[in-house]
Amino acid sequence: MEVSPAGRSKKPTRRHHYTPVLYLRNFTDANGALHVVNRRNGHRRESSPEAIGFEKDLYWPGDLQAGEDPETYESQFREFEGKAAPVIKQIIGTRAIPADDEQLGILYNFIAFQFVRTPSARRLVAGPREQAARIIIDLLENDRNLYESEMRRSGGDLNVFPFERIQRTKGMYEPRLTTEGFIEGAMVMMNAILKYLHQRTWTVLVSERPGESFVVSDHPVVLEWSDPRGKPFPPGHAHIDTELTIPLSAHVALIGCYTPFDVDSRCTPAYVSGVNSRTIDRARVFVAACEDRFILQNNGDVITSARFIAQLEADAQRSR
Repeated sequence: MEVSPAGRSKKPTRRHHYTPVLYLRNFTDANGALHVVNRRNGHRRESSPEAIGFEKDLYWPGDLQAGEDPETYESQFREFEGKAAPVIKQIIGTRAIPADDEQLGILYNFIAFQFVRTPSARRLVAGPREQAARIIIDLLENDRNLYESEMRRSGGDLNVFPFERIQRTKGMYEPRLTTEGFIEGAMVMMNAILKYLHQRTWTVLVSERPGESFVVSDHPVVLEWSDPRGKPFPPGHAHIDTELTIPLSAHVALIGCYTPFDVDSRCTPAYVSGVNSRTIDRARVFVAACEDRFILQNNGDVITSARFIAQLEADAQRSR
C-alpha cells in the first residue's frame, strides 16, 4: 500500500475510471465543469471530470493476496492514460493526425483500449464465460460419474469433497467473472481491434460553433456501418463499409474509414450531430458536454439536446 508524505498509509483508489479523467477534461467548460445528462432519465447536472465515468472497484484484483497492490491494474491504466494525453492534446491543437509512428501507436492503443475497458465490455466478456461455467456446474452436480472422474483428473480429494457434498451446496453459487478474467478477455478483444485500426484512413473533424460541440459518454468509441440501412447484423472491425468514431474534445473528433472521408465545412452540423448521435446511442450511463446544449440526429434530421432530454424524461416517467 502506498504511503503518503506524512507517513500515513494512503487508502487505495476505489473509484476506477473507465472514462479517463484526463480525457474528460477535454470536454469541460471555461470553469472546468462538465454539463452531464443522465442517459436513463434525462436528469441534468454539472460535474467535475473526477465525479463521473467510474465504477467502484471495476479493476480491483479478484484474488488479492496479503501485501499485493490493490491498484495494480488501475495504476497501469493511469500510467498509459498519462502517455496518451499529450498525443490527444497535440491532435486537438494541430487538427492533424500525428505522423510519428510511436504517437500513432499510442493513439491506436488508446482507441482500442477505450473500446474494451467499459462496464458494458465487461458484461460482454462475462456473458459467455459465466454461461459456460453454469453449464459445467450443472453437469457436475447431476452426474456422479462425471464429477468423480473430473475430481480424480484434477487431483481433488474425493474423501474431502465427495459427490454428496456438492449436492448439499447445489444452487447456492453463481459464477462471476473475475477482474483477471475480464482483463484477459479485454486484451484479446483489444489486440483483435488493433490489427485493423492502422488500416483505416483517419480524418479530423472540427467544430468551433456554439451549440455544435462534440459530446462524450461512458462509451465514446463507436463502430458503425457507413450506411446501416438493410444491415441485418452488427458491424465488425474488419468490415470495409464501417466507420469508427471517437470525440477527442468538445471541438475535435476522429473518424476512421477504409475509404477516404471527404470533409466539406458546410456539412459541419451534420458531422457533429452524426458523431454525437453515435456516442449517445452507445451510452448507458451519461452524456457530457462543454455546454448545456448540443445537437444530434433523429431519423436523419438534426435536433437539439432539449428535444432529446425531453424524450428521456418522458420515457422515464412512463416506466415508473
